[in-house]
Amino acid sequence: MFADFPETRGIGMFIRILLLGLLFQASAESSEPEARLEHKLNYTVETPFLEQGNFQYFYGLLKQNKEDKGFTNLYQEQSKTPVEEILKTFLPLDTKNHWDPQDGHFLALARISYLLPVPLEKIDEKRLTDTDYLQKTLPRYEVTKKEGYFHIGGSLITPDFDLRLSFLDPEHPYVDSIPLIDSKKLKAGKIKVAFMHQDNFGKVLIFKTAKASSALIIYEESSPERTLVTQYILSNIINVPAKELIRRGMIDNIQDVVKGSRSAF
Repeated sequence: MFADFPETRGIGMFIRILLLGLLFQASAESSEPEARLEHKLNYTVETPFLEQGNFQYFYGLLKQNKEDKGFTNLYQEQSKTPVEEILKTFLPLDTKNHWDPQDGHFLALARISYLLPVPLEKIDEKRLTDTDYLQKTLPRYEVTKKEGYFHIGGSLITPDFDLRLSFLDPEHPYVDSIPLIDSKKLKAGKIKVAFMHQDNFGKVLIFKTAKASSALIIYEESSPERTLVTQYILSNIINVPAKELIRRGMIDNIQDVVKGSRSAF
């Protein structure tokens, strides 16, 4: 699939760059959650399936066509959602305007749904932005707190990057600019919303990895003792490895998120 893009060859060792937004809560747990790939972006959440510790996800990998300047979903044979609808949904997450179609980069996009075994009231900014908590949930990295952000130190096969996480109140400007946020539910305290931005990505070996990544994380009560988590991730990728490695790496990353966040709580 990527034979026409020479920059993609031999870069499989940094597959996890695709959804680094997901690694925010990565950790370890004994059992592997089951992954259900959904072919529509607006899939129906199957609560009984999620209650077993599993997750649902939709994924897209977009590349701009050189001929007509339109976009192709490189998973189009599976996706039932038009590319135009995918872009309309996810591009508002690019709050810092990093995306430039002239760059010729890839856009990796995902929607993920899973349950946390805690009530909504237990989800708070203090807990999720604690340095020790982040270090436990990012075991492959070295987390250092800076003024207003965290620096995430990588390794030979994982790039360094900076991470900023904000919990949004009803008056935050993102609430009006990102249609995915239900402002009425936020004002009523029915949901909690976090926004994560990552940039300043380092190289893996000699290869540039990503330009930026953003994630919108919505927490909503599923039951008095469970919280439904929905994440929307937009990653601006400079280089990507082979298609099957992308798919495998993506699933591994989401499994880390589900296992890590559940065990951390």
